Amino acid sequence: MKIQPGPTRKSRGRVSGDPKNSEDSGVDSEEDEFEIISNPSNDVRAALTAAFELLVAARSRGTFACSTTVDEFPMPGLHICGYGSVALPLTERIAQEIINFCSKSVSSQTKGRHVSEISANNISLQNSRWSTWLREKVLPEITSSLGVFCEAKCELDRLILYEAGSHVIPHQRSQGETSAFGSVLVTLPSSFKGGQVHMSHSGQIKTFDLAQTSSFGVSALGYYTAIHQSSKPITSGYQLVLAYNLVTPPGVKPPSLIDSSEVVKAVRHALLSWSQGYGPTKKLAYALQEHYDPFGTRGENLSDQDAQVVDIIRSLAAECRIEAYLANAELYVAGEAERRHGEYQMGAITSSEMTITDVTDLSGQELDIDGLEFEHPKEFIPKPLDDYPPDEEEPPPLEPIDSESSESSDSSHSPIDDDDSDVCHGEIFYTYRRSVLLLWPTRLHETILNDVNWLKDAASKLALSSQRTHTHSDKKLVEGVVRRLEHNGSPSQICRDICGEALRSRNLDLWLLGSGAGRFEGGSSILSHQELLEAISAFGFKSVQPVLEYVLKHSPTNQRRLALIASITSSPFYETHEVEKWCQDQRELAFKTLKTATLSDVEVLVALAASRGIAFVQQSIIPQLLQLQCSHAFWIVFLNKLFEERSRIGPSAHEVHTVIIQALSLYLQMIDPMVLKNSGDPHAPATYDPLPVMELIELCVELEMAETCSILFDKILQAPIPSDDDMRSDRTALFYQPILSNLTDLAGSHDVNWSHETFAPSVEMLLSEVIRDYLQNEDPCWEAAIKTARIGGVKGFGLLEAWLISHVKSLHGGHWEFIRDLGQHWDMHSDNEEGVAVKTLISKVITSLIDYQTLDIQRSKSLLVLCLETEDIALSERVLTRLKTSANDSHAYYSDVVIPFIAILGHELSTRKIKISSKPYGPWIGEVMLEFADKIMGPLPAASAAIRREELEDLDCGCESCQCMIDGLASDDSVVLLRGTAKERAHLETQINLSRLDLQFDTIKDGKPHTLQIIKPPSLTAGGIWNDRRDRAVESIQAIKPAKIWQQILADDFQRILKFLGLTLSSPAPRSSRRPIPTNTASKEAPHTRSKTTSNR
Repeated sequence: MKIQPGPTRKSRGRVSGDPKNSEDSGVDSEEDEFEIISNPSNDVRAALTAAFELLVAARSRGTFACSTTVDEFPMPGLHICGYGSVALPLTERIAQEIINFCSKSVSSQTKGRHVSEISANNISLQNSRWSTWLREKVLPEITSSLGVFCEAKCELDRLILYEAGSHVIPHQRSQGETSAFGSVLVTLPSSFKGGQVHMSHSGQIKTFDLAQTSSFGVSALGYYTAIHQSSKPITSGYQLVLAYNLVTPPGVKPPSLIDSSEVVKAVRHALLSWSQGYGPTKKLAYALQEHYDPFGTRGENLSDQDAQVVDIIRSLAAECRIEAYLANAELYVAGEAERRHGEYQMGAITSSEMTITDVTDLSGQELDIDGLEFEHPKEFIPKPLDDYPPDEEEPPPLEPIDSESSESSDSSHSPIDDDDSDVCHGEIFYTYRRSVLLLWPTRLHETILNDVNWLKDAASKLALSSQRTHTHSDKKLVEGVVRRLEHNGSPSQICRDICGEALRSRNLDLWLLGSGAGRFEGGSSILSHQELLEAISAFGFKSVQPVLEYVLKHSPTNQRRLALIASITSSPFYETHEVEKWCQDQRELAFKTLKTATLSDVEVLVALAASRGIAFVQQSIIPQLLQLQCSHAFWIVFLNKLFEERSRIGPSAHEVHTVIIQALSLYLQMIDPMVLKNSGDPHAPATYDPLPVMELIELCVELEMAETCSILFDKILQAPIPSDDDMRSDRTALFYQPILSNLTDLAGSHDVNWSHETFAPSVEMLLSEVIRDYLQNEDPCWEAAIKTARIGGVKGFGLLEAWLISHVKSLHGGHWEFIRDLGQHWDMHSDNEEGVAVKTLISKVITSLIDYQTLDIQRSKSLLVLCLETEDIALSERVLTRLKTSANDSHAYYSDVVIPFIAILGHELSTRKIKISSKPYGPWIGEVMLEFADKIMGPLPAASAAIRREELEDLDCGCESCQCMIDGLASDDSVVLLRGTAKERAHLETQINLSRLDLQFDTIKDGKPHTLQIIKPPSLTAGGIWNDRRDRAVESIQAIKPAKIWQQILADDFQRILKFLGLTLSSPAPRSSRRPIPTNTASKEAPHTRSKTTSNR
C-alpha cells in the first residue's frame, strides 16, 4: 500500500517536488488554516512527554477496577422486609420466591429484563460479624487496589437478583449521594453461569468472571463509577448481589481517578500548537514500552499502557491535523569496549545507526515505505531508546582490532595494551529495539514522507546520467536534494551515491553539493578517507581543501581527524610543499582544538608526549582534556600509559611522574564520587556505583601516588549522611562496603597504610558506617565487622569497641560468638598495640556482659567458656562472683542455677586440664556448697513426710477427677492445678471439704474450662522441697570425680557435708530424681494424668 496523507484540509498552498515535474525541487510548505489556541506550547516534545506522564502517575496510584474472592466468610443474615430471611447458598426455589415478591411489592421493583432490586431500606443484615468482616477484610483490599488513600467506607445501597438472560447493569448511586466515588458489588453464594463483566477506562479493559467461585464463595467487585461497564448475559442460574456505595466522610474530598480526559486535554493542546507551527520540531517518535511484531489490526496486540497512548492519539489525530503511524525502531550503537572486573561495558560511543521499519497506519495496514529517518535522541520521546537495557549485546573480539584490516582508516582503532585486563580495546555493540508511534503535522506530511521517495528518485536519475558535464536541470535537482536534506535530515547512502556519480562524471560542483549535504550527518561520516583521497585525485587538492577542513573541524573524534591527516601525509599529494604545510598546520590545529578524547586517542597522545616532551602535554593537552570532560575509562588508560612510557618521555621520568600527579589531582577535583548510576531498569531507582571510585583508588596506588586518594576520600567525607535509614543503609552496602573491601585488597598487595593521618578522617567515617551497617541488624555480621575494623587498625578497633559497649545490654547469647571470631581474625596474644587493644576490648565486652546480662545456666556457661578461651582468670572469677551474688536473695536461683553450675564448671575445667581445686574455682565451689547446705537447705524439717496415699482414700469416689487430684496431692509439689468443668470443680471442692488435711483451694479463671488450684499447707511440703534441694547438691558432688577433689575443696567440712547429704565416701548413692530420707519415710512420686503441679524450691 502506498502511504497517503491524512484527510484533505482546507489549505492555501500545494505541494510540489516531484523531480519529474519540477526542475527546482526545493522545500515547499503547506499553510493550513487552524483554530487559534491560547497559550500555545513552543516545546511540543516536552509538552507531549509531560502529558503522557499523567498516565504513568495514574497507574502508580491504582487501578480503576478490581475483584477479590474469599472462601471463608460469615453469613450476612440477609433479611427482606415482608419476605423474611434468605438462606444461602441461594436455591432456585428461594430465587423464584424473591422474584415473585419483587413483582408484587411496591418497595421493590423489576428493573430491566430479568433483574429484580430491593432498596437498602427494605433489607437488613442481621449478622453483625458480616459488617465487621466487610469493613476490616474486604474494604482495605479493594481501596488499596483502587489507589484510595483517604478514609472511605461502604454503604449498602440495594440488593440485586440477576436471572438467566440478564446483564449485570452498571450500578448507579442513589440520588442525593454526592460523596460516592465508586461501587462494591458483593456476589453472595449463588450458582450461575456466564455474566462476565467488562470494564474499561482510558483504553484499558478488564474482564471479571465471578461465576467460577460463586456457588459457595463470596466475590467483591470494586470500581470507580466514572468508567464504562458492560457484561455478557447470565446463561443459567441466579446471581445475588449486595450493591454498596464507596463513600467518603463529610468534608473529605472523594478521590478521583486520573482518566483520559486530563491526558487528552494536555495532548490536544500540544498537538494543536504543533499543527499551528509553534516550535522547531518537525517530527517525533514516541517509544512504546515493548517491541511488537505484528501490531494487530487495530493495535490489539499492544499492552494496556501502549494501547492507551495509541488510542488517545487516534482520537485526536484528525481534529489536530496530525499524522500518526506505528513502526519498529532499531538503534545500533557502537562504542569503545571497557572490561571491568570481567564484564564488558560500553565506554565512549563511536557511532550509531537508527533504522525505522514496518511502518503501519493505525488501522493495521502496512505501508510501502523505507528510508524514513529520525534523529536519535533528539526526535524521540519520552526518552531515548538507549535509556532502556539493550536487546542484544555483541562483545568485543578477544584479540585487539587490527587497524589495517578495517575497511577504511577512519573506522580503525589503535590497539592498547591490556596487561591488567581492566580495560579491553576494540568495540562493543548494543542493539535496542522498540516499537514507536511516529507523529508529524499533516502540513509537513508530503514534505517528510514524499521526500524519502523523491530523494531516491533523484539519486537514481543522477546515477543513470552518463554526461560528464551535467545539465542545468541536473544541477537544480541536486540543489533541491541539498535543501531537502538541510530541512529534514540526510539519508547517507543517497549522499554517497550523489558524490560517487560526481566522481565518475568529474563534476566538481555536483560533488561539492553532495559532500556538502553529507555535512549534516556529523561531519563527513558518509565519505571515507579513501573516498576523499579519490576526490583530491579527481579535482585537485585546492578544490577539495574546503571540504577537508570542514571534515577535520566536525569529525567527532581526534583519532579520525589525525587519521585523515595521516592518510594525506602518506599519499603522493604530500610531496608538494603546499600540501605538506597544510598537513602540519592542520595537525597543530587538531592538537589545539581537541575533541572529547576516547580510548582510541591514547596511543596518539602518548606518542605526542614522547615526540614533544611532557611540558607540551602539560600546557596544551591536559587542560583541554579536563575541560572536555573525557570519560573515566580514558583517564585511567591514558595516565597508566603515560606512567608506563615515562622513561622514554622527556625531559625525565621524574618530571613525567610529577605531571601525572598534577593531572590526576585535577581530574579527581572535578568528579563527584557519589554520583548515581541508572540501573538499566526504567522502573528501578538509580543506585550508587562504587566501581569508578575503586578504579581511581587502584590507579593512585598503581601510579605510586596513593596520597592523591585523599581528594576522593575528602569528597566522600563531606557528603551528607542520608536521614532515611534505608537510604543510609543502601549507600553503605552499595558504595562504602565495596570501597573498603578494595582498600583491604590493595593494602595486602601494595605497601600502603590506610590508617595514615592523610586518610584517617575519611577512612574512619567509612569504617564507622560499614561497622554500623553490619551490626545494627537482628543477625549481625560479626566476622565482616571485625574484618572491616582491621582496616583502620587501632582506630577501627576503637569504633568496634564503642558500638559493642553501647549495645551490650541488647546482646543475647548467640552474639557472643563474635569474641571467638575476634580472636581468630586478630592476634590477641601479640604484645603490639593492636594485640593489646584486642585483649582490652574482649575484657571490656565480657565484663559488660557479666554485669548487665541476667545469668541463667546457658548464659553463665557461655560466659565461662569465653573467659577460659581468652585465658583471663580474673574474668572467670568475675563470672563466678556474679553468679553467687545473684543468688543472695533467691533460694530458687541457688537451687536452679548456682548448684547445677558446679557440674558445668567441673566439666569445662577438666576438658582444658585445669585443676578444679585451683583458685579461684575450688574456693568458690567450696563456699557455694557450704552456704547451700547450711543456709539454703538447713536441718531436715520435723514434719517432712509427704502425704501417704492411704490418707487420701477418703477423697477417692472412684471417678477420674478424684484420681487426678489424689495423684497431685501425693506428690511433693506445693500447688496442684486441675482444669475441669464447673460440675467437676464443684465435686472436687466437696471432696476436699471432707478431708482433714487443711487444704486450701480457689478457682483461676484463665480460660475455659477454668482451673481449680489446690494449695497444700507448709507442713506437708517442706520435706519435698528439702529432698529436691538435696538431690541438686548430690548431683553436683557426683559430677566431679574422683572424691578426693571434694576432700581438697571442702577440707575439714568434707565428712560433715557427706553425712548431711546421706552419702558415704566408699559407696556413693546412685543419682536419682528422688532419694530416700535417712531418718523418715520416703514419698513416691505419683503419676499425673490430667493435673499440672508446681513446686517452690
